[in-house]
Amino acid sequence: MGFEGASFTDDLSAVLDDASYNADAVASAGTVSVSGSILSWSGDLAYPPLPVTITYSVTVKGSSHGDRRMTNAAVPTVPGGLCADGTPPVANQCAPVFSDGAAGAGSYPLVVEDGY
Repeated sequence: MGFEGASFTDDLSAVLDDASYNADAVASAGTVSVSGSILSWSGDLAYPPLPVTITYSVTVKGSSHGDRRMTNAAVPTVPGGLCADGTPPVANQCAPVFSDGAAGAGSYPLVVEDGY
C-alpha cells in the first residue's frame, strides 16, 4: 500500500512575472490544475515507490519583463511532506529553483515520490 491523498502546491508568480504559462500542465498520475498563478496536484502514490511526474511549460518574455529571474518551488501540503531537497518546508515554503530568465520556451518538471 502506498500513500493516499498526497498533494502539493506550486506558486508560479515568481515565474509568471517573466513568462507566460502555456496552459499545458499534465501529470503521469493524479490530478493537476492551474488557477491564476497556483499549480496544484493531488493523488495517490504507489508502493513500491513509483515517481509521479508533473510537467508544465512557460514561454519566457523578453528581458524588459519582470525581474529577469524565475524562482520556483513546489510545497507539499500534507503532514510529513518534504521539499525537493529532502528537507521539511519552513514557514510553508521550500527553497526555490532558479532560472536565468533567458527568452524562449522552457519546461520545469516536478517529480513527486513517496518516502518508502
